[in-house]
Formats: sequence, C-alpha cells, structure tokens
Amino acid sequence: MTVTIEVANEAGGSSSTKRILLHSEDYPTAGKLEDAAIQFIRASCMANEKALENHHSATSEAGVG
Repeated sequence: MTVTIEVANEAGGSSSTKRILLHSEDYPTAGKLEDAAIQFIRASCMANEKALENHHSATSEAGVG
C-alpha cells in the first residue's frame, strides 16, 4: 500500500505545499507507518507556517500587501 500525504497552507495569497509518498512495505508495522505519517504532517505544517511567515515578513517590509 502507498499512502500519499499532502500538507498545504495558504495565507495572504501565498501558499506552501509539502507532499510525500509512504510505502507500507518500508515499515515493519502499521503503527510505524502511522508514526511516520504523523511526523511528516507535523514537520510539514511547521515548515509551511515558517515559509509563509517569512514571505509575509518580506512582503510587509517591502510595502506589499
């Protein structure tokens, strides 16, 4: 089984998306696959939020928006 996870954030007209494919045969148990999925989602959300904050800061400093 292959699980595709996409985490997308959007704010102020900017968006950031992270995507991964997790293959069940790469994990010894369903619990390990679930752990990997949750870890990816959390890390991606944090990375997307930071990228959007940086974009917002840059556009605010430039007088855009």
